[in-house]
Amino acid sequence: MRNPIELDTDLLENVMDALDRLFDGKSDIIDVQRLLFTTFQALPTSYISELINQTNKDLKIVIQKSKNKDSQREDALNITNELRIKLAELLDE
Repeated sequence: MRNPIELDTDLLENVMDALDRLFDGKSDIIDVQRLLFTTFQALPTSYISELINQTNKDLKIVIQKSKNKDSQREDALNITNELRIKLAELLDE
């Protein structure tokens, strides 16, 4: 059985991979938003959970605005930047 720290790390690495795919244009915003939602549900007490949850909420707002895909992607990249930086720092430790 895996310990909780390994599971947390795996979940956060999945989020980082999704953010990378979004950055590279290989993933849709809604896929990232759904992953953030489920990750927050799985890690509600993690020290980074509030940032994950807020990023999830902000992405949901972008999705609900019916902008073109390029504009949505640009907004999503701006919204996810702080989370991307924090995860990179955390996972690099």
